[in-house]
Amino acid sequence: MAVSINSYTTHSSAPVSKPSLCIYKPYTEGKNFDDSGIIVKSGIATPFALNTRIMDLLTEYAALQDNWDQDNALAPTSEIIKHARYLTELLERRGQSIYHAAPGPSGEIMLDLRDKTKTKSVEIILYPDRAVAVFFSDMEKPKQQEFKVGKIAEILQWLNK
Repeated sequence: MAVSINSYTTHSSAPVSKPSLCIYKPYTEGKNFDDSGIIVKSGIATPFALNTRIMDLLTEYAALQDNWDQDNALAPTSEIIKHARYLTELLERRGQSIYHAAPGPSGEIMLDLRDKTKTKSVEIILYPDRAVAVFFSDMEKPKQQEFKVGKIAEILQWLNK
């Protein structure tokens, strides 16, 4: 198996040519996994300059079969992979790098976001039947809440303030 589950290298050496300037419209509830709230105003960015390694990992995870860990783990479904890719694209457009991505034993995909000082992190876990965000901070006990794409701005504000 070529999947590098323990690889924490997320940044590619791909050059970024002039990052995009994005304007964000308010999220419309009910548009789950829809990025219609983002308009690229000007500039051109190399696709996935921040999260190239994460997109590569998601491609590898899409090829997993059940029992991929030799302990009866379920492979992520194509729907979970699609949602993880979408979220990676959305975070890319927001300028947020993803520290790591990993599959889980129940067919889930976890995306690990960290602040620059690495004193806070958020794990967004996409399960087949739900999604959760788990908040970690040096100053507080971990807390968990249901994840909704419409809350991504709020989550990133907490993470990066």
